[in-house]
Amino acid sequence: MLDESLTSHTIDVGTESQSYYLYSPSTPKGAILVLPSFSADHTEVLDGTKWGEPEQSMENSPFIQAAREYQFAVVFAEGETHDWYSPDNGEKKVLACLNDANITLNIPNGSWFVYGFSMGGTGALTMSIRYPELFSGLYIGDGVMNYTDPGFIEVYITGLSNWNTTEFLNDANPFRQLESFRSKAIALASGTSGINVRNCDNFSQTLDSVNIQHYYHRGDGGHDVFLLFNSINQTFNLFSHQLAGTVDQFYEGYVSPLKTASTSSWGVDLIVTVVLLIFISSKQIKRRK
Repeated sequence: MLDESLTSHTIDVGTESQSYYLYSPSTPKGAILVLPSFSADHTEVLDGTKWGEPEQSMENSPFIQAAREYQFAVVFAEGETHDWYSPDNGEKKVLACLNDANITLNIPNGSWFVYGFSMGGTGALTMSIRYPELFSGLYIGDGVMNYTDPGFIEVYITGLSNWNTTEFLNDANPFRQLESFRSKAIALASGTSGINVRNCDNFSQTLDSVNIQHYYHRGDGGHDVFLLFNSINQTFNLFSHQLAGTVDQFYEGYVSPLKTASTSSWGVDLIVTVVLLIFISSKQIKRRK
């Protein structure tokens, strides 16, 4: 049995060093790898409003409180802007954090989850696809999912000389790998505006179209860390049900925010509507003839 702790670690990955924070409850039943976003550290994630050093603010952190309640160990991997998830650099580093932490935790494959916000949300997608046997579920917080978007390619792909664009756009494209998510616990979270909410809406509707269950928190705030905090308890609850094999119990009474009267959906629903209109129009044209 471990004592509850939040500790910082630095390891060597090749010729470079990599740092991470490890939170562990006394009896972890699973573990979560938290991927960095544009921020190079996890001060905000660890204490919410930067109340002192992370080691001194465990009681104040919504993330740590949720991890304690649901008995999850958490690995907070640090990273560098734009580069943590490239296969030849950042991805190796965050996986090295997981492996190093697991020397202490000894959590088996299938009891790990990957969790990311913003750029980290995009990474949670790619890593869950690239390592399907490792992660039992994922959280995508306001991440980009449409890899053909010109703005995404310009910012994330063109600027990364060591990223394999073909592999990224094809092998790790979530819309081409839908079946890989069928057995996983999936949590989505988005704010109220911008390209990421459209991505989350479209991905949620696509999952619905192939009957893949998932939880979607559609917040009323912007693209900030509080979106993560506001969805953390339900996400950890979902992950707990996944480990216990009781996912159907989690979804009892759950209604997708895209199926409420106050939310106008797009994406899959729009495509279906257009197809139906074309079909009806073609019938009318044939009748006139």
